[in-house]
Amino acid sequence: MLLIHTILLFHFRFDFVGDKWGLDFMILNATDEDGVNSSMTDVFGVAATGLELIPPRQYMLRLSMNY
Repeated sequence: MLLIHTILLFHFRFDFVGDKWGLDFMILNATDEDGVNSSMTDVFGVAATGLELIPPRQYMLRLSMNY
């Protein structure tokens, strides 16, 4: 069975005029979607199946400087 997930990512960047500083605000998985991103079976020859889950909603703030 193939399940399709829609993940929303938002990225807002603010560059201050006449200044070397910038600020980024990011929202990852904005709808807080649950699901499996990928499934891999026996990748390393150990007879195991690994599932990569979609991470929960995350908020990130990043301060940057251009020099």
